[in-house]
Amino acid sequence: MNDSFSFRTKEDLTALRPKSRCCRKAYLYGMLFGGERGADAFSLTPEAAEEAGKVLSSLKDVKEERNPNGTFPVSILPGMLCEALTVPGAPIRFSDRTVFVCERCVSAFLRGVFLSCGTVTDPEKTYHLEFLTGDEQRTASLEAFLGETIGHPPKRLKRRGRNGVSLYFKDSTAMEDFLSYIGAQKAAFSIMNAKILKDIRNNANRHANCDAANIGKTVAAAQTQIDAIILIGDAGKADELPEELRETFDLRAANPDATLSELAAMHSQKISRSGVTHRLTKIVAFAKRLEATMNTAGTKD
Repeated sequence: MNDSFSFRTKEDLTALRPKSRCCRKAYLYGMLFGGERGADAFSLTPEAAEEAGKVLSSLKDVKEERNPNGTFPVSILPGMLCEALTVPGAPIRFSDRTVFVCERCVSAFLRGVFLSCGTVTDPEKTYHLEFLTGDEQRTASLEAFLGETIGHPPKRLKRRGRNGVSLYFKDSTAMEDFLSYIGAQKAAFSIMNAKILKDIRNNANRHANCDAANIGKTVAAAQTQIDAIILIGDAGKADELPEELRETFDLRAANPDATLSELAAMHSQKISRSGVTHRLTKIVAFAKRLEATMNTAGTKD
């Protein structure tokens, strides 16, 4: 079984299939847009093809069926996206309501594109998120759209063979923003966490006299806090935190590499560094109680 970081990220994304019909359509269009186009049909990777088939089956108003050979008719894709794949200079337009009906359709579309032609490397090894666009026209359209959407224009990479060109991000912040935008929160937090650990290691190398035991405690505390935030967020229980803890929760989630002193300065009311530590300890304790409750419920089931 494939257990790569990219595969796990895509598994998490398929569990977030949009509920509204317009977003499911945009999601399907994204998967087709990222697929390989033939004369009259799109072919997708096995994983993306399976997901696209499920979404297509849920769209009762879309008449086209999946072809017997597992490909999808070009006629499913709206005219604007067909132009973006074939007409030089044709953009992907936010204003086209055949694709982007509501504000959530854009993120659903990009989620589909990533599922179809995207990959992301384990951040413990390196920072690299790539779209195997394959041809100049698709590359140009998606390049401009990503720059407008998340504010980080991707770079181009020349490759040999069928995928002669691709788009990629190596900046960790750009990767975090993109993954968060399409709903891959766990992957985004993994990048943030890896960055924290790398910064701590770098600081340790620059300061030879740093106490190794304290570094270990700092790393462990940061890891524990991030794990607690992910658990509470995934369970949808953040709103159950008291107001003062919710502010600290949101600030730590948005600023995973900030020091305790920096976090203290970000709060709306004056709070000390030790006060921030006390609140984070309470958040971790809340996560542990939540995990215990979830485990108990799972055992009963």
